[in-house]
Amino acid sequence: MKKEMEKYFARLFQKYQENGHPYPKAPWNEDVEHFIYQGEPDEDDWIYWKPVEKRKKHDFHVIEEEMGCQLHRSVKEYFNCYWFLSMAGIYQLYSIHLDPVAPGIEPDHFTTNLVGYYSTHQDQLRDTPVGIETNSSMLVVVDNESGKVKLEDFVVISSNEAVSSFKEIAESLEELIENLSV
Repeated sequence: MKKEMEKYFARLFQKYQENGHPYPKAPWNEDVEHFIYQGEPDEDDWIYWKPVEKRKKHDFHVIEEEMGCQLHRSVKEYFNCYWFLSMAGIYQLYSIHLDPVAPGIEPDHFTTNLVGYYSTHQDQLRDTPVGIETNSSMLVVVDNESGKVKLEDFVVISSNEAVSSFKEIAESLEELIENLSV
């Protein structure tokens, strides 16, 4: 996972540098720990950032116990490699925006999203949400058994009924990140 993320960030930096910027920009967020930021926010409150390798790893054991499931290895690695504020691009024909791993916000934000996903899926966690396909608003999820990446179309039918349909798009989260164009 780390290798694929490094390659992605190298492509991202190259694109920004070709356009005259040292790093990518993100909206300033006071809840994000400042070590990830580079410089000061601009007049529109956007600021340069660069990924930082994580030193402290998050243990997902408690949330796995509470939900009675095992998150796929790739999901845990994704959230434990780097701090970063954006990972997005085109994969096949899909516009993918993976969840950021922002210092000061994660893993709490991920845990909150996971609990919400769990409760809307009849207290089951076969898949873990890790992002969104921005053209369709479908969730990007990782199968907790196989590690395959899928798009989930979640449709609420009534107050107590919902239906999900899935489309597999990658064999692994690593494959998706490695081939995510910027």
